[in-house]
Amino acid sequence: MIEKAQTRLKELSPFIITLCVLLSAGWATEVFWDFFEYLTKENIMLHRLLKIVSVVFFFSMAYLLYRKRNVFFRPRTRYFSYDENPEKRKHLVLFLSNLPKKLEETNGIPKGLHLIYEIDKDIETIELLKQEPQHPILWKWEMPLRAIRHHMGILETVTLICSPESINQVYMFLHLCEKYNSFRQIRFYLLARKGDTNKLLQLSPDVTINGYQGFDFEEFDRLSHALWFLLSEFKKNKYKEEEIMIDITGGQKPTSVIGASMTFNLKIKLQYVQTNLPWHVVSYDVLLSSADSGELDS
Repeated sequence: MIEKAQTRLKELSPFIITLCVLLSAGWATEVFWDFFEYLTKENIMLHRLLKIVSVVFFFSMAYLLYRKRNVFFRPRTRYFSYDENPEKRKHLVLFLSNLPKKLEETNGIPKGLHLIYEIDKDIETIELLKQEPQHPILWKWEMPLRAIRHHMGILETVTLICSPESINQVYMFLHLCEKYNSFRQIRFYLLARKGDTNKLLQLSPDVTINGYQGFDFEEFDRLSHALWFLLSEFKKNKYKEEEIMIDITGGQKPTSVIGASMTFNLKIKLQYVQTNLPWHVVSYDVLLSSADSGELDS
């Protein structure tokens, strides 16, 4: 408890010091100017020159502080090692990758992959098939299934964020998940857009997504705005920050950056499912902190 408080104090120390400097600046300025006015009261030109110098000095220091901003504050992560099991959370956000069009003929499942809809056994089968030396079977939807499986037991909702291509396959993914008895209690949602308007839709047979579009995962600003909208909807639904996990496995590099930025100094965390052996689920906690905060890895 004491170590945690000391770490927190280290993280807050730059802000506390900045606040103290700002509060004391006014007092120091008043004292200095009284002294300078006393010295220059007989010399108007020198008095004016000192005022000009003080303004130039202020802007120079402000610019220097801006240049040195990364010395004081920079993003860092609390990282859970592979030996630790990342905590389970109630609400999972997934970026859904699209499958090749030919897989739509087989309901999204590659030929040669026979699922029995018991998640642990199916994952074992997938692991064996993708290590086949001659014709390995690689399936993009393995990773979202792994991501969901990791939170089984407490998972309540999964929110899917789709690309313009994968939004047309979202019900195919939903039907796949519905075949797993262990997923039956999960509510599935879709974050989509209609023009410039974002919408959170609960997926069910009665809900149509006609007219809605997915997100270009390369479009940073639009996707960032959509995620802020999603977090505001979570807040309206009384989801706590410590109950939310954002999975960045299925997206591209911009989605990783945006996902990380959404979690700065929040209790929301990121997770990533490794796409190669040993296929661990890895969790990150991203924060903006002072460079020497304890218990943090660069």
